[in-house]
Amino acid sequence: MMSLGKVPEIDDNETLARAVVSGGEAKESRKGDVPASVFSHLGHFKISVDRISRMTFSEAVEHGKAVAAERGSNRTFYGWALLGVPDVLESGCLSKSAPEGVNFWHAHILMPKAAAHNGDLHYEHAGALARRSSWRERSDA
Repeated sequence: MMSLGKVPEIDDNETLARAVVSGGEAKESRKGDVPASVFSHLGHFKISVDRISRMTFSEAVEHGKAVAAERGSNRTFYGWALLGVPDVLESGCLSKSAPEGVNFWHAHILMPKAAAHNGDLHYEHAGALARRSSWRERSDA
């Protein structure tokens, strides 16, 4: 069993995933345009993601369902917005391993701290992340 102290740092070959639990965001993402709102949480500069390339598919799906449940009984897990680590850097952000509880593969995308309370800057970075991301349906094998 892995311990928190043994979780490797993120490397450039990894894929990060933001669970999508909004029907509207999933609908837009399926059309090929992941909306910036997937990566937006105004008031915060840390965006919660998972290191999906380190998880089995079933682990990733179960975790996505848990994210939906945490966000409310009316939420459904639809899929992920995926980003490579280089895409995060090209968006002006950083990625950092941030294990939580039993999810050793949790991470954060870190916007510049000033983006937390500056709406224009926040949405600029959220949009850059969204434009570089791709959609993966939860039913994809």
